[in-house]
Amino acid sequence: MTESRNALTPGYTLHWYVIRQVLGQGGFGITYLAEDTNLNRKVAIKEYLPIEVAIRERDATVAPVTSACEEQYRWGLDRFLSEAQTLAHFSHPNIVRVIAVFPANNTAYMIMEYEQGEPLSDVLRRRKTLPAKELHDLAMPLLDGLEQVHAAGFIHRDIKPPNIYLRGNGSPVLLDFGSARQSFGMTTRTMTTMVSPGYAPFEQYTGKGERQGPWTDIYGLAATLYRAATGVSPPNAVDRSEALLSTGKDVLIPAAGLLPGGYQPAWLAALDHGLAFRAEERPQSIHAWRGELGWVAEAEVAVSAVADAATERVADLPTQKTSVITAATVKADMPKNSDAAARPATAKPQTRSWFRKPVAVVAVALIATFLLAGVIRHRIRSSFGVPAPETTETEEQESPVVSAVVTNRPAISVPERQPAAAAPQPMPAASPSPETEKTPKLVPLLSGDDKQALAAIRRRLKQDPRDARASGELKKRLGGYLQQIQGAVKRGELEQAEAWVNEIRVLDPQNRGLERAVELIRKERLRGSPKAGE
Repeated sequence: MTESRNALTPGYTLHWYVIRQVLGQGGFGITYLAEDTNLNRKVAIKEYLPIEVAIRERDATVAPVTSACEEQYRWGLDRFLSEAQTLAHFSHPNIVRVIAVFPANNTAYMIMEYEQGEPLSDVLRRRKTLPAKELHDLAMPLLDGLEQVHAAGFIHRDIKPPNIYLRGNGSPVLLDFGSARQSFGMTTRTMTTMVSPGYAPFEQYTGKGERQGPWTDIYGLAATLYRAATGVSPPNAVDRSEALLSTGKDVLIPAAGLLPGGYQPAWLAALDHGLAFRAEERPQSIHAWRGELGWVAEAEVAVSAVADAATERVADLPTQKTSVITAATVKADMPKNSDAAARPATAKPQTRSWFRKPVAVVAVALIATFLLAGVIRHRIRSSFGVPAPETTETEEQESPVVSAVVTNRPAISVPERQPAAAAPQPMPAASPSPETEKTPKLVPLLSGDDKQALAAIRRRLKQDPRDARASGELKKRLGGYLQQIQGAVKRGELEQAEAWVNEIRVLDPQNRGLERAVELIRKERLRGSPKAGE
């Protein structure tokens, strides 16, 4: 029995894969349990079907709802294929692994190995919290897997309890990478349905994908550990933003303040650091965060475990020859007049300012060597994004039960990574001078009336992101604040100007005028010639 009129019916055949049932469904696609009749095993199949712009036709093909959605649909399809090709290169026992990906039915399908167990979200609903030792054993392999993913210039973007699956032996596997889904949300203006409240950091509520990095995944994993240790989920990042703006106080209760039994204070403090509201205030790499958690010494042991597990999996692989999905086979399955769907993925991966060196993950030996040598620390700061409307739904129902072993798949090349963007440098500290040795008294930029008016505007934009009048009012107010900041810079009041920048940064972190003001302050300090007293 299917769970959606858009789902393929049980018994439907894709090449030698026979659909058995729906495992999960979200806004970006449907995941099925299927039978691989070629190797006589169960697999999980994820189908690209963005419900906001596409529907299932009677002949099982997928088509855009209207011609106006055609470009968005094709763009998302390319992203889906590109992400699957990238995932196929990862080889880690705790990261979802892809067997194959191919286009058919005017859409695309990602084939993964099916595993039995349950999602962490079900465990937490049943038990509420986990003891420290059990949570440690859960998190350690996930940290190692994420470190490998980040080293390859990729991020997960959707870490949460439903996407962490526990096998029968208790070992975890991280599922359902959200990069393609989030990129699609940016183009369709449905970002709030593509992120998970409580587990998505503030920078994910913006269309600036390059603002995200390892610190984004650290937030998601920290939020998951917070839920497992304390029994409560962290508040929505948008709610945290509004509270900080209106009251100056964060609504997140620190884990150290909740004092869950059995956890060391230093570990709880590291958890809170991973949940820092500002992206630049979080640990910038898994390696750095693992050190705060006190688990660095165990990483070397984990590397050996990864290698042993991979060796066992290879030894257990079936000796039956795996058929290769050829271009001719794919073409035969495509509907007429749908040549565009059969083209290879061409979407360029997003530029990642945090990605220093592209790493091709090709063998367990290379991974072990890389990890033992120490992961490069990514110390680049990233600003956070503009708040989006309140999330109305989560994707907890989309929790495919999957893992994968890559065997004899067609050669798939990963698109060449773009050069890393230059990292913004921190603002240099001003040298003390006779005029500045005494700390000047700083005054706030926003009055109580300003804060109330801004909160009202934000509520209107939360209800309707396309409210032109509210957007105009916000823009006008920001313009006035920026003029005051620029005036302070011209007067040489750099500390005051910087304080005002930090005060209104939460309103519009991507505002170009704000960036110019920051640069102006930086230049004045580099000159070392403040104009105070002129």
